[in-house]
Amino acid sequence: MVVSRESRKPSVVDWLSASVLAGCFGVTWWVYDSLPDPMPSHFGMSGQADGWMPRPIAAWLLPTATAALGALFRLGPSILPRQWRSGLRATPLPALVLVFVTMLCGLQLLILRASLGTKPRLDGAIWVLGGAALIANGLLMPRTGRNALFGFRTKWTTASEENWKRAQQIGGQACVGFGAAMAILGALGFPTLAFAALLLMGAVPLVWSWTIARRRA
Repeated sequence: MVVSRESRKPSVVDWLSASVLAGCFGVTWWVYDSLPDPMPSHFGMSGQADGWMPRPIAAWLLPTATAALGALFRLGPSILPRQWRSGLRATPLPALVLVFVTMLCGLQLLILRASLGTKPRLDGAIWVLGGAALIANGLLMPRTGRNALFGFRTKWTTASEENWKRAQQIGGQACVGFGAAMAILGALGFPTLAFAALLLMGAVPLVWSWTIARRRA
C-alpha cells in the first residue's frame, strides 16, 4: 500500500483500491485453469475477440499493470517535480486512483468472462463500465488541482490557476454528459454511437479551450 507523505496511514479509499485489486487477482487465480490458451487479449469495435496472447501473459498482464500504475499515481506527490506537488496534494488523488483501479479491474473481469465463453466477445457492459468511469472522473475533475497527471490538460489550461479551474469544470461536465450517453448507447447495442460519444467527450473541452485561447490572444 502506497501512502502519501501527508498521511502515514492509508485512507479508507486507499483500502478500497487495495481490496478491488486483491479481488481482481483472486478471481483471476480462481478461474485461471479454466481459461483457454492462447487467451483473447484484444477485442474489436464490435466486441469480437481479434487478438490472442499466451494465457500466462494475458491473464495477469492487466491486473499487474493496474497495480503498478495505481501505485505510481499514488506516489505522484513524492516523485514528481516540486512545482507540481502542491497541485497533486490539492487533488482527490485516492479517489482518482480508485476510479482508475476499479475501471481496469472491471475490464479484467469482463475479459475473463468473455474468455470462458464459447465465442469470446465483450458485450455492452464494456461501454457501461467506461461510461461509469467517465462520470466518476467528471465529478472529481472540478476538485482537481493543477498538476502533471490528472485533469484536462492543454497548453492554455495550464497557463494559470483560473484557466485550469474553468477547464476542469467544462471537462468534468463533458465527462459526465457524454459518459452517460456512452453507457446508455452501449447498453442498447449501439457501439459505434457509444464510441462517437467518447470522441465528442474529448473534443468539446478541447474546442472550448482553443476558442478561449484565441479570444485572449
